[in-house]
Amino acid sequence: MADTDSLRESSNARAKALKAKRKAAVSYISNLMADIDSDNNNIKEAIKYRSPDLDWNDKTLKKICSLHNKQSFAAFKADVKTITDNYEALYGGDVDIDDLPQGETFTSSPDMRGKRKIAIEYISSMMDEVDIKVEQLKDAIKLKAPGLDWDEKTLRKMAALRNKDKFYSYKAENEGLTDEYELIFGATRYE
Repeated sequence: MADTDSLRESSNARAKALKAKRKAAVSYISNLMADIDSDNNNIKEAIKYRSPDLDWNDKTLKKICSLHNKQSFAAFKADVKTITDNYEALYGGDVDIDDLPQGETFTSSPDMRGKRKIAIEYISSMMDEVDIKVEQLKDAIKLKAPGLDWDEKTLRKMAALRNKDKFYSYKAENEGLTDEYELIFGATRYE
């Protein structure tokens, strides 16, 4: 009897320890996600705030900042050339003036170019920080999941639910789907 009680206590202690590890991991990863969300919101605000002073719309500034951040200008330029060359080969060189972007300034004064460069470099550095945090998040999930007896997808989903405070809506939505499925196909056996 003492051996059974000892085994039960040991099993309960392991279960409590695993639960504590899971809770700590979900909180840690959820906090990383919240930090990334906050940084992404700051980038959106910076783009929205800076674009009017640069005579560009938000979309143009974001694309240029992304190009600068990813250091992918040469590849982007090659893709644009390939697409425009193929388009012109298909439809001839007839590009209607109405097809060109409206309200965008493609040439600018040296002062405006300087402002644009500063804004692009500033926002791009914010994007760099997000990229680093996203890699940290991926690494944390990859490292922590095996020690929790969860796969990476489960840990990511658990942390996302905690980060977005969406557990109850997730539960209600998915229980509704499973109920509907079982109404249509009958009770299922789980694999």
